Parts: sequence; structure tokens; C-alpha cells
Amino acid sequence: MNTKEDAAAIWNMMYEAMKEEKELPVTAITLWFGDCRLESLSADSAVFAADSKMKKNVIETKYLDYLSRHLEAIIGFVPKNVTVTSPEDEDDEIASLDRRFGDEEQKSDASSETEERKGSERKLTFNSDFTFDNFVVGRSNAMAHANAVSVAENPGKLINPLFIYGHSGLGKTHLMYAIANRVLERDSSMNVIYIKGEDFMNQFIISIKTGKTVEFRKKFRGADMLLIDDIQYIASGAGESTQTEFFHTFEALYEDHRQIIITSDRPPQELTILEERIRNRFESGLLADIQPPDLELRLAILQNKAEHHGLSLSPEVLNFLAEKLQSNVRQIEGVIKKLAAKSLLTGQPVTLDLVKTTVPEYIRDTFSINDYVETIISCVARRTHVDPEDILGRKRNKEIKNARNICMYIIRSLTQLSLPKIGSYFERDYSTVHSNLDAVEKQMALDPLLESEINDIINDIKRT
Repeated sequence: MNTKEDAAAIWNMMYEAMKEEKELPVTAITLWFGDCRLESLSADSAVFAADSKMKKNVIETKYLDYLSRHLEAIIGFVPKNVTVTSPEDEDDEIASLDRRFGDEEQKSDASSETEERKGSERKLTFNSDFTFDNFVVGRSNAMAHANAVSVAENPGKLINPLFIYGHSGLGKTHLMYAIANRVLERDSSMNVIYIKGEDFMNQFIISIKTGKTVEFRKKFRGADMLLIDDIQYIASGAGESTQTEFFHTFEALYEDHRQIIITSDRPPQELTILEERIRNRFESGLLADIQPPDLELRLAILQNKAEHHGLSLSPEVLNFLAEKLQSNVRQIEGVIKKLAAKSLLTGQPVTLDLVKTTVPEYIRDTFSINDYVETIISCVARRTHVDPEDILGRKRNKEIKNARNICMYIIRSLTQLSLPKIGSYFERDYSTVHSNLDAVEKQMALDPLLESEINDIINDIKRT
């Protein structure tokens, strides 16, 4: 590591990746890592600096592996020694931390709500990483982008609700943040609330347990603009009471001409666990899908991300990466961050050789979709102890049917295939695939063990 500027650049990449990954709540990331930095980095050691001994102890005890994993994602390796330092005198630092965040073990629901607002809602304001200006537009996302701009310029008037859907990593959340930023830039008094579907559900459950449902309703029904990201988590995990609460929140805002923006990984008609009246409300607005970027758009995104990270890429490298990185925008972002960090560490320009040694996991020869489906079926068959031929056949005993349904669910999760195309592999029609996916989602909602097993299979497939 040559300079503190290099260390700061890598830490900024890590911090942004933590927020994007969403493994930890935004409030936890802000609390424990918001004031941290990467002090130094070499092949043998990485030294992170916390601003108090209390933070240092918590990070070393609970989050050192988490930090190491994110460092490896950026630079491609984990140094032998990863340590955390802090100032010797902690008293003032702890007092300051208590004033900012309160006692984590005894803080009240009111302070939790304040942190949530700071952490996952208002903090989005004017974040330069999430604006319309740096959203690269192409044929696959032009409609969603145009309608997002329209909503930002005329909230609650022309398009309500706006429902944006598409697979993970294609830019749905970016557009949400861009809307929020544009609205708040034009009128900072607007009460703009952004929240993930899962967090909406969890906050409602907590409000019931603590007798704070009135405060919960006041908070969300008082929004001038409500943005709910990843609504499918409400669809897959919420009980009837949560869905009812969401419906009435939606109705209150809609009838008062307050803007509602929803994102999902699939269109409303495929969110079959959601109540029909909620799906109908979604479909009453404008539906905008985002497709995977084509080659032309991938080239533009690569160039844009490289410039953002101060990286100069030759046409040869750009074309090579654009051909290999076909999955989504988040994948492109991750590769550029790794290459930028490696270039900073070594002082070398980004050549094809550097690319091949830094991100080999992204540049293997691309599977055909048929090969990928075959890999998924083989992996599920191995884990469920069911013969692949039976999965593809007509047998309907419980074990085979469950394995077949899991295959369909994972294919839907990991590919861009339509339901009829998925059905063609199993000689089933659209309605059968739709019904089978619905059955798996309902089982996962009721059985956390099944959900864990399916996620393990997905992770195995990604590593193959």
C-alpha cells in the first residue's frame, strides 16, 4: 500500500459494498463501521482503526470475519494478520458514542426509530452513488429509467404506484435512491421514507409486541413518498396481519395522492402469496421491468464505473470484460472495484493478464443456458438423493415432486428464463410451473430449514 489515499479508497469500496450487500442492517453498519478506516494494508497485514476501544472490542469479537470477507472481495486475498486498533483513552469516545446512538442494550423504541430514520431512510439524501446522472441507460432499462424520472419530477401526480421489477443486481434500488435524491433535492421538506420489505415487516411485528402500532401507522402513513424495496420479502414471509397493515398503508397514501414506489424481483402476478387485493393495487399503476444489460450497455457501464473509480481501461480490456460479465450490473461493479484495488496495491495498469489473475471467477468460459440448467438439476438431485431422470420425468411421489419443484425455483432464481421456458425442460406448462413455484415459496415461508437448504444448494451451484 503506497499511500493513505489508497487505503481510504479501498475502505470506501468496502463500506459501500457492506451497504449494498445488506447482510447487516444499515443501522448496525453505520454504528460500528461509520467512523472506521483502513489504516494500512500489505500482503501480510491489514490494520483497521476504530474510533473507540468499545467499538474495537465489538468488531474484533463479532465482525472481524465480516471485515476480512469484504476486504477479500475487493483486493482478492486476505492478509495473514487482520487487526483493529483504537485510541488509548476511550472515555470521551464512549460518551460521544452514547450520545449519538444511545445504549445499544437498553435504548428505547423511540431512539430505535430515530436510528432507523437516520440509517436507512434520510441518509440516502444526495448520495452521489445513487443518482439519475450516474445511472447508465440502455435498451434494457430505458422504460424503468424514464418512468422513475417522471415520478421524481411529479410525485403523486402522473404515475402511482410505480412498480419496478427485475432480477437482483440490475439497478432497481439505484433508481429508487435516485428518485428519493431528486425529490429531496427539489424539496428538502418532503417526508421521504425508504425501507426494505423485510424491514417493514419486522418493524410492524415489533410495533405489535411493544404496543406501538399507532406510532408505526403514523410514521408510514404520514410519508409524502414511500419507497419499499424488495416487496417479495413481504410476499414470502409476512403473515396476514402484516399484509393487511401494508394494504391499509398503501390505501391511505394512494387516496391522499402520496407517491408509492415498489421494487420486486418478479411482476405482481407472480407474487402469488400476496393477497389478491394487494396485487391488484400494484397492477393498477405502472409496471416497468429491467432486463439484463446487452453488450452495448455493459460496455457503457464498465466505462462509467471505471471512470468513477479512477481506472483507465483499454478497449481490449473493456471488450473482454463486457463479453464475460453478462449477469448483472452489480457483478460489473464488483469486478471494477477489485481491479481498482489491485491496481492501487501494485501500481500496475489493468491489463488482460492482471484481469485474469485478479478476477478469475468471473471470466471462465460462459456456460450455455442448457448446461446451467443441467448443472442445477444435477446439484439438486445430489442433495435430495433423487435421480435426475426422475426429476425430469412424470413420476409424482412426494420426494421426486419436491426435488422437481426446488429445481424450478432455483432455475427461476438464478436465470432469466420465463416460466414457459422453465416448463419446457420438465415438459410442464406455464400454469404448472407457476403453481410449483408458489408451493415452494409457501413451504419456505413455513419451514426455515427448507429455506436454508435451498440457499445452500444455490451457493453450491454458484461455486461450480
